[in-house]
Amino acid sequence: VQGQRHNAAILRMSGVLQQMQLLPRRGPNPGEEFALYGDAGYPLRNNLQTPFGGAQLTPAQRRHNAQMRECRVCVEWSFAEISAKFGFLNLKCNQRLLLQPVGQYYAVATILTNCHTCLYGNETSSYFGLHQPP
Repeated sequence: VQGQRHNAAILRMSGVLQQMQLLPRRGPNPGEEFALYGDAGYPLRNNLQTPFGGAQLTPAQRRHNAQMRECRVCVEWSFAEISAKFGFLNLKCNQRLLLQPVGQYYAVATILTNCHTCLYGNETSSYFGLHQPP
């Protein structure tokens, strides 16, 4: 994907939501579908949930938003870890679109970060009490 795009546009272009609709209904409860959770900038869809909005939220809705915000923060830790390990990905002077495969660089950095996590763990796995594979 070339140029700057909103995350919702990239999600739409990826086809992930269409692929999720093809999955059997094997969510947490029988008959439920899996869903992604995004911030308020994403459109609400069957397979894409967003925070409850508005000024008059119920206590349950506020609790739900707070719990999901914590999960989203953990996801952001993963992006921060990739950036910390591969700092050149964040420097605009190093991102020469049309001259370098910037998207592939980020994909490779993600895979290598995942390998590092499997070997040594990370902040996210520690937070959730997960251990590296044997």
